[in-house]
Amino acid sequence: MSLETNRFYKFENFRLDPSEKALLHNGTPVPMTPKVFDTLEILVENAGRLLEKGELMERIWRDRFVEEGNLTFNIKMIRKALGDDAAKPRFIETVPRRGYRFIARIEESPQKERISAVPASNGRRVNESVAKTNNKIAHNDFLDEKIITDAPPLNAFSKIRLRPVFYSAAAILIGMFLFTGFFTLTNQTSFFQRFKTSTSLAAGFLSVEKLTDTGDANSISISPDGKLLAYITVEGGKNTIWLRQFVTGKSVPVISSTEETYIGSNFSRDGEFIIYFHRRGGEPAHLSRVSILGGPPTLVLDEIHGSYSPSPDDRQIAYTKMDAAGSSIMIADADGKNERQVFSSPRPRYVFSVDWSPDGKSIAYLIGNGEYSWGGKGYGVMELSLEDGTQRSLTDFNWSSLQTVTWLSDKSGILVTGREKLEGTNQIWSVSLPDGRAEQITDDSDSLVLRGVSADFSKIVATQESLNSSVWVAPADNLSEIKPIAKARFDVTWTADGKLIFPTKDTVETDIWLTNADGGDKKQLTANNFLERHVTASPDGRFIAYISTQSGRRNVWRMDIGSGDSTQITNGEGEIYPVFTPDSLTIVFNSIDDGSLWRVPVEGGEAIRLTEEKSNRVTISPEGTRFAYYGRQDNKRKILVRSFPECKLLNEFEVVINVVPGPSFAWAADGKSLVYESMDLNYVGNLWRQRLDGGEPQKLTNFTSEQIYDFAFSPDGRYLALVRGSRNYDAVLLKGFK
Repeated sequence: MSLETNRFYKFENFRLDPSEKALLHNGTPVPMTPKVFDTLEILVENAGRLLEKGELMERIWRDRFVEEGNLTFNIKMIRKALGDDAAKPRFIETVPRRGYRFIARIEESPQKERISAVPASNGRRVNESVAKTNNKIAHNDFLDEKIITDAPPLNAFSKIRLRPVFYSAAAILIGMFLFTGFFTLTNQTSFFQRFKTSTSLAAGFLSVEKLTDTGDANSISISPDGKLLAYITVEGGKNTIWLRQFVTGKSVPVISSTEETYIGSNFSRDGEFIIYFHRRGGEPAHLSRVSILGGPPTLVLDEIHGSYSPSPDDRQIAYTKMDAAGSSIMIADADGKNERQVFSSPRPRYVFSVDWSPDGKSIAYLIGNGEYSWGGKGYGVMELSLEDGTQRSLTDFNWSSLQTVTWLSDKSGILVTGREKLEGTNQIWSVSLPDGRAEQITDDSDSLVLRGVSADFSKIVATQESLNSSVWVAPADNLSEIKPIAKARFDVTWTADGKLIFPTKDTVETDIWLTNADGGDKKQLTANNFLERHVTASPDGRFIAYISTQSGRRNVWRMDIGSGDSTQITNGEGEIYPVFTPDSLTIVFNSIDDGSLWRVPVEGGEAIRLTEEKSNRVTISPEGTRFAYYGRQDNKRKILVRSFPECKLLNEFEVVINVVPGPSFAWAADGKSLVYESMDLNYVGNLWRQRLDGGEPQKLTNFTSEQIYDFAFSPDGRYLALVRGSRNYDAVLLKGFK
């Protein structure tokens, strides 16, 4: 197949074709993501001219606020694709602290030329970039790929012998179902875009091949035979689980709901069912299964937390539960019956991920200090024997955070998602057995979370996570005039004189910055390699308090705004969400261990416990006699208001928090109402006001996109600052594992 183009650029052995978004080296396409290609195209079109970083970022990302590290990463990927050396560049010159210049000699061709793409394995010549934009789905192609080679059993957990005539009838029904499903997709853009982008960022690490570039592939899993992917989309308030053929990218919906949130999905061991979490509003999660051919789902378990794993024969399921006493590993039959506890861990140690071993004799689980997975370097991997109930540590290595665990198929080791340092990003690690040697096997610029493996480990899929967020400011009486002023990460607070303080990630590390309300006169307050979050300013204008990892744990630190001197205030196992009392004499914070509330003098000293139960995201009233927080009463998520410091219950309000465990909220300036953030099923955050004298909450904003990570009213109540943005989740294939 050949294509026509009106213009292309030649430099050395490369040819860049803007019309086809293709870069070829000696006629062979060079893998490149769209944003990386856009960066190269802009540089080439302006060859010889210095392009400032700000100009490049504006042209690549237009009105979106992104971090400078994104541009740095794009340049790195271009150099890798071109074989360029930053120290001795042939193509891209770096002008320190300013920008980049394309320095190679360019030959531009305005005339039409026939361009043939690389031969495919079957001898035909195919242009991959054109194939990716073709939205028509061929039903016969799907059947020819033989995704489903046999009619599935009627029950996911038992095998039923069927006659040949049934297979014939089943094949017809399957064809009708698939044809109907695919016909509805012929005018839609496929969720999955295959970008053949393979980037190995360091020698010895697995390479990362992007499967999506949509930013919303948070939940993805792969079937045991490696032929199917299951994933979840949220559009128009509807949660949908999709089934996608790995080779062709063709997808069909399996189940949808406008009333429930689908949280995660995985395949049964035989690959015939999809098991998934779902819940309504702030209710506990339930576990159900649905056939890969669709149809009504079957409820398996009520109220489970965090993780589950089918047994090798699909007859049982292991899962985790949490309560006030701690956490436990439970086992039940595949239909949810015969539930029993096989292991429990009291606070502050929590179990938060399980995986049943291939031989069915044991369960691997992750354990750490605090359910937030934010404690010190105390997270490990354990094995529970199902024969005698004994536990053993699979490695002496300790992580600062862990998320997922997966056995290797021959039980010679495990894979985990985690990070060694609190300041780092989540990556994939391997632990060999029986020696317990832990080794990091990915080194991506963004966090990676292991999501699933095929039975033979020929395919490993993960989620690549990144954050794009900014500080926005609006008059409190006219929130429609909101405007972005600066890049920020998660948190924002006001100083007594009306300035803003927030963490931001400048290239690699996150530091705390001070700026005017319009984004001007920006000043850096911290400059180190530590993680710094949850910043808050004292009402008297003297200090800021924040969480820092300088001590190896997340502790409360205090900084003198005038001098810049910092002092560690707490030294516990981990703290979060500090706030000042209105008199600026006390800092109130949450303990990571159990979510309880504590207070400590601003000058330091012994911390005093205020609450026994989890009291998330405390906010103190303007006059300092009351405090509010997210808690639970009668097994319902509520906003609770208590007297300070006596902790007498004054008010309680039910709230619906769909997907955020502890969103920020604040007192209104008059002390008569609370403003909180709630996120809908489309992951869109808005602000609501709840009056303390009762009544229905009032919606204050009407955002149609992005989450709200934090917000704060200015001391005079005239302005509102918000950190808004979104997490981008893309599915990737990890290659090179042996």
